[in-house]
Amino acid sequence: MIEAGQTRRVALDEIGDIGAPAGSRPWSVALRRSMRAAIKDERSNAARLQRLMVLLSEHKGFRTLDGPDGELFPSFEAFCRAPMPWGLGYELDAINAIIDERKSAQARAQQPKELAVHGVIGRGRSRCSVTTSVGRDRGIDYLNARMQRDRPDALARVQSGDLTSHAAAFQAGIKKR
Repeated sequence: MIEAGQTRRVALDEIGDIGAPAGSRPWSVALRRSMRAAIKDERSNAARLQRLMVLLSEHKGFRTLDGPDGELFPSFEAFCRAPMPWGLGYELDAINAIIDERKSAQARAQQPKELAVHGVIGRGRSRCSVTTSVGRDRGIDYLNARMQRDRPDALARVQSGDLTSHAAAFQAGIKKR
């Protein structure tokens, strides 16, 4: 604890140490950096982000981190709400929504829909049964189905949580930038 009249200097770009004891300041700084990266990178695994959130909350690591006012965070919610570089810059509900969205995309990749074999459409089959619009939600289902048919190795990376459907489709050459 800082005594009255003492000043504590903190570098906002400090790296921390993930190998430090859980709950210590260096450990908390490293976890904060990892959490920020996991939130910003939509290819990040939902389970990993959730695990980081639980670790920092359970070990009360937020209590070792300084807020924008120079005081230590009183709660995990206050840490989440605090703007970067001190906190995560999101409401806790918004972070949980991000986690849920990533989980649902990964779950949908487990059971991709079947696509027709190449060349079947137009040979006795009606085009009316096939929609060609690719909205965000339908786009994920379509990409998963394409990867199942054409690149099962890319779909396996989505199912394991290594990549999102969009990132895997880019790497597989199914989706162009």
